[in-house]
Amino acid sequence: MIKNNIKILFDTYYKPLCNFAFGYIKVNDIAEDIVQDTFVNVWENQEKFTDTISSKVFLYRTVKNKCLNWLKHLEVRAEKLNNPSFNDFDNDFFEKEMIKA
Repeated sequence: MIKNNIKILFDTYYKPLCNFAFGYIKVNDIAEDIVQDTFVNVWENQEKFTDTISSKVFLYRTVKNKCLNWLKHLEVRAEKLNNPSFNDFDNDFFEKEMIKA
């Protein structure tokens, strides 16, 4: 019974959630990955998803949070790449550290 409910949730909300995620991410593949990851979370916790309304709220909130986390990660990564001290690493830094150990 629960697995059938999850299939209904997936069939009903997969495409709208992908469109919702795309509104944040602007990269279709990443948006789809975020939605798929959200449904994996639902599958792993399926006993909690019995009410359609609360499930819908959970899905949209989770996708939104995952999108915001992805954007934040992208921002942090860009900061590191633009940080001169990060870019000035000696090319052999990691090799030298491995030899020390």
